Amino acid sequence: MADTPTIFEWAGGREPMVRWLETFYDAVERDDLLGSVFGGTVSREHRDHVADWWCEVMADRPSTPPTTADTRTCCPSTGDWRSAARSG
Repeated sequence: MADTPTIFEWAGGREPMVRWLETFYDAVERDDLLGSVFGGTVSREHRDHVADWWCEVMADRPSTPPTTADTRTCCPSTGDWRSAARSG
């Protein structure tokens, strides 16, 4: 199993994942309904935070919770960031 790449590795690393999230948030900003959730603009801080979180989760580092997310925020009932990633 050690030879099986993580989703992060399959995706090509950080740069493609950041590109994917930038494309997503650009589309969110253009959407009348979703854009209003973010006040019309998705902040750089939010984009960077989410990119860090997704990269850490998709890199599957189960021994260390993501550094950019409080585990209680990820999954308040258990504090387990991995179950939060699986459940959405």
